[in-house]
Amino acid sequence: MKKRRTPPSRAGKPAAPATTAKPAATRKGWGAAPILAVGLLVAGAAVFFVATFEDTTVESGLQPASDLSAAAYDLGNQAAKPFPYYDSVEEARPFPVTLPPNTYENETLQTTYAIAKEIPEVLVQLPCLCGCHGASEDHGSLLDCYVDNHAAT
Repeated sequence: MKKRRTPPSRAGKPAAPATTAKPAATRKGWGAAPILAVGLLVAGAAVFFVATFEDTTVESGLQPASDLSAAAYDLGNQAAKPFPYYDSVEEARPFPVTLPPNTYENETLQTTYAIAKEIPEVLVQLPCLCGCHGASEDHGSLLDCYVDNHAAT
């Protein structure tokens, strides 16, 4: 086996160790990818804050809730409400009778029907968004969904 010969040193100094680093002329600092990523993050944050704090009611044609008149939400004018609900508990009395929770074997359905039976005064003031109000004339609020089994579907 041959011995590897080390290059002679100059002026009595040992030879410089071989480095794998790139020459100084080719190193460029951060590079384009991290700068682009930081720029996109800053732009995204700016869009988020503008969208969060911008008042879009004027551009969309919507009125702020404080400007809406009570007449637009009168129970006699159900067409003014896209989804029916009662403005007060007294208007909804007497409450419809909901199905008993033990009608269902599913524990989640039993829980939801039990809650509906416990808080009818809350559910009559919430609109139902399932679309069942168009199929039934007597549908007046979310509580009516628990009168039969269509709240379970």
